[in-house]
Amino acid sequence: CFVALAWGLNFPVTKLVTDGTTDAVTVSAGAFTAMRFGISGAALSPFLFLKSTNLKQNLLSGLEVGLYLSLGYVSQAVGLQTETAGSAGFLCS
Repeated sequence: CFVALAWGLNFPVTKLVTDGTTDAVTVSAGAFTAMRFGISGAALSPFLFLKSTNLKQNLLSGLEVGLYLSLGYVSQAVGLQTETAGSAGFLCS
């Protein structure tokens, strides 16, 4: 239930933060994505060292997957600047 709630709130929160029409803090799509991935990376970094057999390979693989995922999130945030949150959620589902 929490996963569905978090996924569903992703679109309105991203639109609110990146569109600049409210009195709230407005940031660019790239900066917002960097903040999200920075927080996630910091939270998950302790797990990197648990039973790691090849730390260098794990880091390179994680950076590659993270790059693709961040490109997707930036594209989504840029699209939300011209679309409504509801239509973006429908298109991405």
